[in-house]
Amino acid sequence: MSSVNSSATLQGLRAAWLATGSQPAGNQPLAVASGESAAAVHGLGDLLPSKYEFTTAVRRQTTQPDTRYRKRGLPDGDVTRVNGLPVTTVARTVNDLATGGTDFDHLAAVVRDAVTTTGVDSAALVEALDPAAAQFGSPDGSALLVAVLKAVGYRPDTRILELMTPELQKRKPTPTVMAPKPPR
Repeated sequence: MSSVNSSATLQGLRAAWLATGSQPAGNQPLAVASGESAAAVHGLGDLLPSKYEFTTAVRRQTTQPDTRYRKRGLPDGDVTRVNGLPVTTVARTVNDLATGGTDFDHLAAVVRDAVTTTGVDSAALVEALDPAAAQFGSPDGSALLVAVLKAVGYRPDTRILELMTPELQKRKPTPTVMAPKPPR
């Protein structure tokens, strides 16, 4: 995602955030980069943010055509800082994109990068994907996680898959002990 995560894109986002006049409100700033903007900050997927997206706890308006606000309270655990910029966590970003109408292919690329580059916990991704699972034709977040990773050709170690999907744990074969080969 290096083309999307360019320094110019991130400088523009930082400038837009500074223009919000965001000062900390308790433990959180008033505006937190979210959605496609957060994906760009984290280096997730190949989305090209058309607007700078921020989540705020209070209603905000702007005359800037390249800035969009979303009113929603964020728990402290859903906010992190990347190079001083307040941004939603990787798991929260995945949830926002999945529930916000991002198409399957773009979501798959975001999840692939979340798994391969950020070290986000698979349980957190399952939880993040669960609310959007039905809209993507999956019974739950675990199945959606497997589906999006399969779609992008990601083939994790089978031990990782076993941890991600309870169904695989049920089918886990019993380990067999092999007898040593006789000498020739």
